[in-house]
Amino acid sequence: MTGVGSWRQLGKWMASTIVLLVGLLIAWPEAPARLLVPADGWEVEGGFALTQPNKNGVPRSLRDNSGARFWRSWTPDKGSQPGVLRSAPFHLGGVIGVPYNGFAGDPGLSTWLECVDSGARLPLATGRNNTVWSVVLMEPEPTWCDGLARVVAISATNANYVSIGTPYRVSWLSAFKQSPLAALWFVLASWALFAGIAVSVARRFAASLPSPTLYVLLLIGIGLVGYVQFFTFWSSVWLGRLATFALIVFALQGLRKPTQQTVGVIPATTHADLYLALRLWLLVAMAIMSIALMVDDGSGMWSANGRFAPAQWSSDNELPPHIGEMLVAGNLTHADWMGTWHISDRPPLSYGWHATLRLLGNAITSGNDGRYLSYLYDWAGGIVLNTIWVPALFLMLAIAGLRQRMAIATVLVCLATPFFLFNSTYIWPKLLSATFGLAAAALLIGLGSTTRLRSDRKGLIAAAALSALALLSHGGSVFGVLGALVLAPYYRGLPRTRDAALAAGVAISLLLPWMAWQHLVDPPGNALMKFAFAGTFGFGEEHIGVFDTIVRSYSSLGWHDWMLSKWHGLQTLVWGRPHGCWVDEGIVASSIGALRLNDFLYVLPSLHFLLAGFVPLFGRARCASEAVSRVPLKLVTFAVVSLALSWLLAWDCHVNHHQAYQALAALHIGLVIALLHAGGWGKFALACSAGYVLIVWIISPLPQFPRLQPEAMVAAATAILALAVVAWRAHKLPTELAQ
Repeated sequence: MTGVGSWRQLGKWMASTIVLLVGLLIAWPEAPARLLVPADGWEVEGGFALTQPNKNGVPRSLRDNSGARFWRSWTPDKGSQPGVLRSAPFHLGGVIGVPYNGFAGDPGLSTWLECVDSGARLPLATGRNNTVWSVVLMEPEPTWCDGLARVVAISATNANYVSIGTPYRVSWLSAFKQSPLAALWFVLASWALFAGIAVSVARRFAASLPSPTLYVLLLIGIGLVGYVQFFTFWSSVWLGRLATFALIVFALQGLRKPTQQTVGVIPATTHADLYLALRLWLLVAMAIMSIALMVDDGSGMWSANGRFAPAQWSSDNELPPHIGEMLVAGNLTHADWMGTWHISDRPPLSYGWHATLRLLGNAITSGNDGRYLSYLYDWAGGIVLNTIWVPALFLMLAIAGLRQRMAIATVLVCLATPFFLFNSTYIWPKLLSATFGLAAAALLIGLGSTTRLRSDRKGLIAAAALSALALLSHGGSVFGVLGALVLAPYYRGLPRTRDAALAAGVAISLLLPWMAWQHLVDPPGNALMKFAFAGTFGFGEEHIGVFDTIVRSYSSLGWHDWMLSKWHGLQTLVWGRPHGCWVDEGIVASSIGALRLNDFLYVLPSLHFLLAGFVPLFGRARCASEAVSRVPLKLVTFAVVSLALSWLLAWDCHVNHHQAYQALAALHIGLVIALLHAGGWGKFALACSAGYVLIVWIISPLPQFPRLQPEAMVAAATAILALAVVAWRAHKLPTELAQ
């Protein structure tokens, strides 16, 4: 044992040393960019004209260099124009960076690095990044080109544009800061903040609270921190900084080694479950970040949008970090880049956390050459925030009575589904909303309790708070909240009137500050609500309220048209009938790409092999107890009721990303648990589901990218292997953690 303990201590020491070293390298000041092409070293044909990059898109030393040039095949007076742009030849060697902006990869738009002697070409960027700029890193093999190379951009269309800037030599330190290892370090740093806060709270309350209450308290606390931080930063940047500093200090108390006084504070079972949940969270977040970084299309902060193309969406994933950046800078105003949208159109909870994580990232990278890498730590922090479903699901299933190994298996199988994979990578706050909403539903429908609501005032109040936090994360969760309220009396009876009023008061009290902010600071903030219930965003008619808009829409819709709309909606839900509310964001170039798009869009078609779970769900699944056997049935029933309410009440858009995400999550989780309990054939169906995701979602998209990142592939494999080891050793963890 002494030898094993010594090796374990050595491993911990080495891991800590590596983490510290990587952090120091990330914080170390960079060398300025060295230009490879002079200011007059450009050959311009056609519509390319000089422009300027956005503030955070490229290194500061490059943006401010008078010799740097930035070209775009678009001008305000002429729009997008055909043209050819070539740089003067330059010597290769080491890593080079090329500023890029636009829609390379669209028909008629291309950029590449060209060997002058041989004419050989390497693609630069193949993904769009719209109006922002990014830096394309390249390090061609020495054998690729013995002589000089040049950068070339071609526009053969009036539809869109492409932009490139002066190529420059990238120092090894700058290249390292843009590597997958640096991104994973930011994942670890962001996770450490959440984990430290959770453990600090546990050490203070675990001795006086039962485990289920403690876990719910932790989840509510994380939600409240993000919500409060939004208003704190908005009211005063200095107050936001002070609050962030206090959070970091509080988290560090949880991360430090327990003292003799704190060793026995957390009960052994609570300690084991909580620490295991946090480990799973970290490993899943690292796996997601690594899978995302396996490829490089040069699009920077837009990399997540095209990672699983054509299953992609526009800039919704960039709103949380953008608005977090605005909060940290103290300029939360209506921004031109939002067009007709308002900040108040989407709820603020994730914005507060992104501001907190952005401030932490800015402090760590203050020696950087500008903020051109901020998207990496925004993305890493967003993935950690989005994967909060991992510890929440694990602890929820533990409370419900599932064995630890079964709970871990459920988490891992869910990770290997298109729904959880895409929405963990693409950092819109829908999975965050799903986490709060699903926890609220679990309390209301009694996933782990058969106690009547009349005798569970604390649970009712907690469910009200979690429901409000779900709505404050994403408004689409309203149908899931309604679904849980509809089912609660059936499963647990009606609460006392006084308790119901108290719970409603808690929910309203949480929602009121945001509603007041919408009304007083950035009105009207109801575009998405109008679209959900009336089929219009209401742009240009903001003076018309939501109710009047709904009445107007329905007054022009006859009974026959309404029935036809519901029939079409049902077809969309059940077998993926295409619908006009989907905005075509990508080109479907293959049948396997069409599978990814269908997985993104449609409810039942996206389940594939999980559909087999309906068989044991209504049959006799092999469960440890009758209580456990009810868990998947309750989850799926909740999902179906919530989806039905959305189908009935929403206007006419029934694709996946317009559903309540706690309902979609519950549907997946319930079917996975049913198959896990179905015996060998159920596990075979789950293996087929995971294999489908591996082939269709992870391996298949790789050839469409110009560059692969082997280190990210190794990191992904390592994280997945570590998850497998944790699952295999789950039964040993309580003993180990108690030591």
